[in-house]
Amino acid sequence: MQARFMSWLQYAIGNIRRGKVPRLSQVEQRPQNTVSIGQGRGNSDDISGEVSPESISGRIDTSAAFEELLSDITELLRKRERQYDFPLVRLFQR
Repeated sequence: MQARFMSWLQYAIGNIRRGKVPRLSQVEQRPQNTVSIGQGRGNSDDISGEVSPESISGRIDTSAAFEELLSDITELLRKRERQYDFPLVRLFQR
C-alpha cells in the first residue's frame, strides 16, 4: 500500500513540476497576510487564499464632497473677484 501511494505521489509531483496542474504550478509569492482576488464565484469551503469579487465593497461615492469643495472654491473666488475686478469665477469654471 505504501509503495502504491509513493508512486502516485511521484506522478502527482511530476505533473505539478511540468505545469500540467495550472492552479498549483503558477502560484505566485505574496507578502504574508495578503490574499488574491479570485475570478468568479467561489465556494464557501474553498480555502484557496483568494477573496471572492462579490465580497469586495464598491468605491465610496465622493461626488457630494467634490461638489462642496467646488462650491467653496467658487465662493472664495467670487469674493476675490469683487476685490480685483477680474472674472475669476468664469475662468475657474472653464
